[in-house]
Amino acid sequence: MSFEIRTASSEAERASVYRFRYKVFVQELGLFRESADHDDGSLSDEHDRTAHLIYAKDGDEIVGTVRINWGGDAPFSREFKETYQLGRFEAVAPPESFMVVTRLAVEKGSRGGRLALLLMRSCAAFAKEHNSHLSFCDCQPHLLRLYESLGFRPYARPYND
Repeated sequence: MSFEIRTASSEAERASVYRFRYKVFVQELGLFRESADHDDGSLSDEHDRTAHLIYAKDGDEIVGTVRINWGGDAPFSREFKETYQLGRFEAVAPPESFMVVTRLAVEKGSRGGRLALLLMRSCAAFAKEHNSHLSFCDCQPHLLRLYESLGFRPYARPYND
């Protein structure tokens, strides 16, 4: 497979990413059922308003995506501040240089391959380009080793979202 990595720059692209998320998170994994738009078959939230949406295509199909919220674009929500304990890190770097990486989704046939790494490389390129000093994310417990292999490190106790 040859993947093309892009950043959503139009509302149509963003809507396609939201529909892809719905397919993976809601339909396949049974997550976020309460907050999904079942009529539209999409999954988005208030964090998407200021987010950078990176996605991967294989031909005409979206096969993966990840979301970046960067402190240089807008202040972080109370939810993000609490979830990621961002205040703990303000002595090290300003919040404008933080980024929160969420909603990593890869279609079933591409899991275990290089696609997640390619999406996270795009996040690293974004961080370098925007002088972001710290990146935060969370994951389900069974994905911890994947995220550690991508360079993330646990710094807080597990929690139930």
